[in-house]
Amino acid sequence: MAFCKLNFKRNNIGKPGFNNDFDKLYDSIFKKLSPPMAIEWFPTYYCNSHCRYCGGYDRKAISEFEPIIPHEDIIEIVRLSGEGGTSMWNIGGRGGEPLLYPNLIDILALIKQQGMKGILITNGLLLNNEFVTKLTGIRWDILRISLDSHLSKIHDEIRQVSGNFDKIDKALILFKRFKKEYNTPLPNIVCCPVITNKNYSYILEYIDYCIEKGMDEIQFMPLTEVHEEAKKLSLSEKQREEFITLIEKARSEKRVRHNIGFIISQYKNSNNRPEDNSYNSSYDKLYCIHLWKTMVISEDGHLSPCSLIKDKLVRITGSYLDAWNSGIMNALRGKILKGEFINAACQDCCGPLRNETLDFKQYISSKKSSS
Repeated sequence: MAFCKLNFKRNNIGKPGFNNDFDKLYDSIFKKLSPPMAIEWFPTYYCNSHCRYCGGYDRKAISEFEPIIPHEDIIEIVRLSGEGGTSMWNIGGRGGEPLLYPNLIDILALIKQQGMKGILITNGLLLNNEFVTKLTGIRWDILRISLDSHLSKIHDEIRQVSGNFDKIDKALILFKRFKKEYNTPLPNIVCCPVITNKNYSYILEYIDYCIEKGMDEIQFMPLTEVHEEAKKLSLSEKQREEFITLIEKARSEKRVRHNIGFIISQYKNSNNRPEDNSYNSSYDKLYCIHLWKTMVISEDGHLSPCSLIKDKLVRITGSYLDAWNSGIMNALRGKILKGEFINAACQDCCGPLRNETLDFKQYISSKKSSS
């Protein structure tokens, strides 16, 4: 799962400290629609891994998919988005491996040249010497690596690709070396383990491994039971309790950034549905801010509502802003403002996306109380 968080920070007591991004978003929702603050792009349907829990596309139907968006088209969108005020590109994360897209590094370099920041999500299989060197050289911002265990046997079993762990381990060594040679802290390396019944009991050792390898952050991901194979990896109630007990020991971990508080809340509360978080305002029905903040480009150049919903709304032809401000997109925004779900998947929205909206509603509340 991929998501791009708004730029806000939390203070020591867990309350968000807001900046101008929320001001811009407020105006875009309730006054005049602005260009997307972020663009989420899924470069390809294809993947070189076979993750047991993956919610990606059915490989048996891969031949029925339309071609990937042409290189020159995505280059043009990058250029125009940089001129239009987009600040972030989030690439990959819902079933295809981005590094399989031809000449991807050229697109990443242009994103940086246009003054934007970027997040790239990968399974790590193609993080060879050449790519690691180039990614470090362009000062890419964040690289999220799907690493499910510090033990090669467990990681490779979950990913069902022999040698996957070893390739990631070697890439981490390369990044540490090249970042030192280039005298840069970038890219920030974020490891993203999905919690399963195969890896949960080694979670403290996993944290130690990430610190030893120079990771900047760990983002623990809850398992989504998208199909029967994924359900086989789900924690039992007893395992859930054991996991919470283990991860609680690391809640105060200071050596690496992490989302331990979030993952604990997810496993203590198995109900993942959007919460009713009323602030007694006229905007209480708003349950999602994504369609005003992030433009999601699917593998073949259509827009999708969000990274979790694969509906193809409208194909990008000409200016990407025409698609962003199209009738079908605005109709969905209207439904959201009325409190109506636009897709069945909205009822089981993941924590990060849901929490973005809750933080924004706190911003609305603070804005009203100070006026």
